[in-house]
Amino acid sequence: LRMEMYEVDDNLNLVVKAEFNNITFNAGIPDSEFIFEVPEGVQVVSDDWVPDAAQPAPVSEAVSGSVMAHPIFANWRYMSYRNLSISNAPALNQTARITYSIIPDRDMEILHVQVTIPDDGFELMDIDDTWPHTRYNWTPRDANTTTWYPTNLSKDTMYQFNATIKAVKTGNWTIVARGGEIYLSVSKDSAYIRDEPFPDPLKGRRINESELERMRANMQANVKLTSSSDGPFASDLPDTFPIEPPPFHYFWNGTAWIKVESPPKSMVRPDWNGTAWVERNNQS
Repeated sequence: LRMEMYEVDDNLNLVVKAEFNNITFNAGIPDSEFIFEVPEGVQVVSDDWVPDAAQPAPVSEAVSGSVMAHPIFANWRYMSYRNLSISNAPALNQTARITYSIIPDRDMEILHVQVTIPDDGFELMDIDDTWPHTRYNWTPRDANTTTWYPTNLSKDTMYQFNATIKAVKTGNWTIVARGGEIYLSVSKDSAYIRDEPFPDPLKGRRINESELERMRANMQANVKLTSSSDGPFASDLPDTFPIEPPPFHYFWNGTAWIKVESPPKSMVRPDWNGTAWVERNNQS
């Protein structure tokens, strides 16, 4: 008996694999006498099926070696078109319509479609009900994750999945679907869509030589170039800068490096939130 679970992404990463050997079921009971009764509270989700050596193997694709992926994931290999779009860039408290479009290049029995919406930046207002949102009565933990399970898809036919969202917090947000992303910058009275991803200070950014020389020229002699735990480039800098107080921290704000004075010494776990130093809570 083998059980496999995969991540829902383009790589179909195997995350759990369990195998049980030497298992016997209903030992000593002839097939003619065995009767299976559905336990109380259990719902039957598929029709009865008796294995038959003459029947074809299940429709699935090998990921690596003998590991097989379920068709709801494997079928993503057979898409001739995928596109994630949005009706408008919503400012704070405004709404927008998300549309995810796909065209399969062959007939498909089932597919798992998902669009991930940042739950701290948007509220899911409604989702179209053309297709089921659950499978086996399973409900996603994240209420902002829009999920569909379309069935019996036809080759070269466009299918669209729609949802309406409302911006509830300002900031830079990324909406993600398989093969597509939308980069939204939301402000109180305006918003815009970027063509490129937002810089991620946690992952860091290497400073090229010209940038480093320009920073050196603009620095005072008593400034120490350093970074907080969220600083993106400390490991890439030389150790030739003076270390006399007061030290400063440099942060990338999306368009330029900004110089910030060190946090008050009274702070135990200081964190720069983009505008001021704050005390980091235990959950972050």
